[in-house]
Amino acid sequence: MDRDERLILEAFNEYASALETPDFSGAVKKCAPRRRPLRYIAAIAAACALLIIGAAAALGGFEWLTGTVKPGFGDLVLPVERSAESDGIRMDVLAARRYGKIGVVYVALTDTEGRGRITGQSAADSFRINRRWMAGEEAELVYYDSETQTAVYEFLLSDFGGTDAQGGELGTITVELRNLPVSEVVELPDAVIELDPAEISAAASEVMGEDRFPESAEGHIADIPGMEDWWISSAGVEDGRLCLNVRQPFSGSPYVYPRDGRTDEDYFINTETGRGEHVGFYLEAANGLRYNAANGNMLTLDGAGEPVSALDGYELRGACRSVYITVDMERLEGARLCCERSYMDVVPGPWVVETELDDSEGTKSLEAVLTDGEGRSFNAVIELSPLGVIVYDSGGLETYVSLPTPYLETADGRLGLCHSSGLSYYDDDGVMHQIEFHFASESIDLESVTAIVFAGQRIEIP
Repeated sequence: MDRDERLILEAFNEYASALETPDFSGAVKKCAPRRRPLRYIAAIAAACALLIIGAAAALGGFEWLTGTVKPGFGDLVLPVERSAESDGIRMDVLAARRYGKIGVVYVALTDTEGRGRITGQSAADSFRINRRWMAGEEAELVYYDSETQTAVYEFLLSDFGGTDAQGGELGTITVELRNLPVSEVVELPDAVIELDPAEISAAASEVMGEDRFPESAEGHIADIPGMEDWWISSAGVEDGRLCLNVRQPFSGSPYVYPRDGRTDEDYFINTETGRGEHVGFYLEAANGLRYNAANGNMLTLDGAGEPVSALDGYELRGACRSVYITVDMERLEGARLCCERSYMDVVPGPWVVETELDDSEGTKSLEAVLTDGEGRSFNAVIELSPLGVIVYDSGGLETYVSLPTPYLETADGRLGLCHSSGLSYYDDDGVMHQIEFHFASESIDLESVTAIVFAGQRIEIP
């Protein structure tokens, strides 16, 4: 299941109303993660922070952060000071600011019970803002203190045109943390499943349809060792393919990511065990060759175990997922079906804080003709703000134009930018548009900017 499918599935699970979105083409571009040094605070400062952060939401105190670690945009943001708490974990939205279609927000997590559940490795990947997962270069841990068990994150926000699937408009933002991983991932030894592949008699087409969805969620032919509420419901072989339907736990917000960052694996919340769990499958042939499984599609199930297509109003209690292994049929004799298993402890939320972001003044806008590395040109609108640079097209594009990341010339020298993201899309009239976001690592003094440079193409700032 890829990232877009996860976004769609999560949107349904939150009972959000369906929204018509434009047809996106083009690619998301990323730069290397921002690497401003993480600041660890001395004991005296930590003791002071313990007093201040505990009252931050109530007293409106963002100054403790700007006075201690000097975050990159601390001089630009305005206090928000709204919080949500669950099971002794408090999320504070400390401060934020936006300039048109880009913004920044500072969010703190604190273990108010001092149980060691917030660490310097607690991943910013667990957050969503306006229902959008934050990419690696858009999120940074700027502060951690082990005494107070407090972590503060800086999130860079982009408005991709107001489409819900891409993060929504920034007039109002919703900062959300659904499930918080509070342990390292525990890897269990691989296990052999008591299901002999050579004895499977059903046809693969009876188990998984052409759309790679399970043909049925019923059945129970083999357990997954050591994993509660996981089992294989049916299996079939046909045309060089071994297909399995796997029953597994599922909840209204099923996904969680390891606190040391995202992986390529899906971890599902098991409400019975209180863990985020992953099970992967592979076939070990008699000669020792390994054949890994690929994931098909998933059916979500209600409390009675029946598939549901419209999730609104249902209590989700499980899922049925298809997996398949491409293998020569003669390899099944003497083969073993095996699984990889891992889990992490999780504190379920949700923590949700909504706040308005007023549009700030202080931007500059100019027009220019930009040319990419292939000689293609287009009319562009360039908008500079204290947070970074946005590049729009003026309409009439035929294909996505890939531009290099620009830098700024200032009175103090060259200022580099990080290319956060960009895309092209079609409006209601079928016209292609393009937008790109380039963030700075710290606030920009626009009065000192003399030019913006795209791969040698220098555009003076009036």
